[in-house]
Amino acid sequence: MKKAISDFADQQGILIEDNFTFGEWEALRIRRGRDLRGFMKAADLVGAKIEAIAAPDDYLHRFGKPLTWEAEELYSDGDEAHEALIRSYLNNPDCIMGLGSYELYERILVVTDKGTLEVYFEDEDLYITVDSADRSVYAKNHDRYASFDVRKLFGSVKGDTITGYWVMDREGKDEDDDDFDIFKDQKPCITKLSLALESGRRLNFSPYMDVFDFELVNPDGNVAEISFAEVLRCLK
Repeated sequence: MKKAISDFADQQGILIEDNFTFGEWEALRIRRGRDLRGFMKAADLVGAKIEAIAAPDDYLHRFGKPLTWEAEELYSDGDEAHEALIRSYLNNPDCIMGLGSYELYERILVVTDKGTLEVYFEDEDLYITVDSADRSVYAKNHDRYASFDVRKLFGSVKGDTITGYWVMDREGKDEDDDDFDIFKDQKPCITKLSLALESGRRLNFSPYMDVFDFELVNPDGNVAEISFAEVLRCLK
């Protein structure tokens, strides 16, 4: 973990978790926007040039939005994902998909020349750090789970520069606060982290139930698109 990050966690009293369902990994658990803004300042990634978008074992549970309900049933892992995509592509070669990764159960990694930002949501908790995962976790192209080569899917951001960031949060109600009953069932949480890129695009991270979403957004606010033909070239 980058020293500036561990120092920031110590100063702010932020918990560092080191045991997850996917294995050992050290990351800060953050729920409030002010803490995430402080983390991003300590991470010092503004001005960093992106080298790749990666994931451990290049694992994406589900990528994009399938064309048909039939594909939806098959669109998960391994050979079934290949079969569903190929069938959908053959049925509609002009189909365009949004370039987003949904239902992520693992970390997503933004590899830059100033360090690797590692992001993971679990329920309403954001876990985030820089340079904590062993590089061998994401530098190799394993086949244990993967259906897609993540680096190819998001290859268009290679060489783009991070120019800023934007944080959305829900302050909610502290567990020991008896006031404001309207918030009694809510807890503080991060609802979105967005990285602004020099090209005008954004990389968005946000929680979704017990998993999380990751997407590339164009300057016009729409999710970037990719053709099925290109997706097929990213299948492994």
